[in-house]
Amino acid sequence: MFDLTILRRFRWYILGAIGLSFLLVSMIQMPIETLEVQGVRHSELSEQVLERVLNYSDQGFFGAKLKPLQAEIESLKWVRRAAIKRQWPNQLTVKLFEHIPLAQWASGGIITRSGELIDSEEGDLPLYLSGPTDSEKRLATMYYQMQEQLAEVSLSIQGISLAERGSWCLDLTNGIRIELGREQILKRLGRFTRAWKASLGRDGQRILYVDMRYNSGLSVGWRK
Repeated sequence: MFDLTILRRFRWYILGAIGLSFLLVSMIQMPIETLEVQGVRHSELSEQVLERVLNYSDQGFFGAKLKPLQAEIESLKWVRRAAIKRQWPNQLTVKLFEHIPLAQWASGGIITRSGELIDSEEGDLPLYLSGPTDSEKRLATMYYQMQEQLAEVSLSIQGISLAERGSWCLDLTNGIRIELGREQILKRLGRFTRAWKASLGRDGQRILYVDMRYNSGLSVGWRK
């Protein structure tokens, strides 16, 4: 003897489970129909992101694996980081955090604000950095520290050079070169800014270079 009430309930459970399964499958297979790309500075990135998303579009709105897609997008040249999210019912939103150019790298390419070297011709940036291989981050960091000191006396850096043997040299936008040597770089630069504020600044247009490679004091080269 069978309890028909239990059988009817069981049948509805089975039908409900089958219906839910079909619903889940159909949701997984829902197509990605809309793509929004945010934070784009370099126009070519929108098309490059679209190409990557299309490679995953056949997996559907819920089925698309976002982690591998994110990794592919973050491998693009100007992308520092990417965030991807699904937006109901059929949209993917990709937010890009791009590398921002800081300076021209003397041997070719662009140094970003975070000190990354990118193989690109961005155009004429007002700042240049030059140094040995793998010194890009160090130069970018030193630029910010040096410029902070020079800003106190209204001076700006046009270029920084780091020699193979570790000697630092600055070119300022007013045409003055500062030789800092290999030791106590920021301390010597601080000594320069104090001297500039005290007296050098009055003759700034006549100065060609300032040599700070002394334990105390400095020497000045004058324009002819």
